[in-house]
Amino acid sequence: MNKQVLVAQMPVRYQSEWLTAREAAQHLRVAHRTILDWAKTGKIPAHRLSGTRRCTWRFRADELNGAIMATPSAAKNGETFNATGK
Repeated sequence: MNKQVLVAQMPVRYQSEWLTAREAAQHLRVAHRTILDWAKTGKIPAHRLSGTRRCTWRFRADELNGAIMATPSAAKNGETFNATGK
């Protein structure tokens, strides 16, 4: 009997172990700037690279997914959103 290993289906662009801030933003469907702000404030798990003149961040898709799934949704907190602003 042949055994096959099933690999989780991820888009090709996310098969790398590490994501850049832009790739993480695409993965979570938020703005690139939002990812950087969340990384700086500790809202999402992020890894800062040392030895660079600028602040460079890397992210792992599995850690981002876990952090997002652990965050309570607004609906569970009884919050509402009114798109009209009224």
